[in-house]
Amino acid sequence: MRLERAAALLLEPANLTLKRVAEQPGFSNENYFGKVFRKYRNGQL
Repeated sequence: MRLERAAALLLEPANLTLKRVAEQPGFSNENYFGKVFRKYRNGQL
């Protein structure tokens, strides 16, 4: 799943920006990514 890949990227010590982390799994907007990711991590998706 795209969000699982994003979670893994956030844990890597690569110092990626949120924009870069959002782009890797295919999100074009980091704000939308943040909104969806927070729902995912809180178990709402």
